[in-house]
Amino acid sequence: MYDYFETINRIEDMDWHEMMPIIQDEIRTAERNAFSGKPGCVRHREMGAPQYASKLKALAFFLGQGALPTGASGKEIAIYKRFAQKLVQKEQFKPESLALFD
Repeated sequence: MYDYFETINRIEDMDWHEMMPIIQDEIRTAERNAFSGKPGCVRHREMGAPQYASKLKALAFFLGQGALPTGASGKEIAIYKRFAQKLVQKEQFKPESLALFD
């Protein structure tokens, strides 16, 4: 349910304006499920909802600000680079944005 890599695979070929609302919706849903106080929220926290939301927030930060989030792992940076390359090809990111990964 909270599979970051499945979400990445599902959205990585979309246009920027298509992926951002999906990312924001996934964040809202994961946080609501984990912190609503309703029955089941503890189970959602145990299933990884907070971590999932945190990783998606970092991706949204990168896509919105064009800067690498503090504390990003090598695996996450590789994902951001892949997104940047695809968005540069679509002319939705400036080619200069790839300099972050040099």
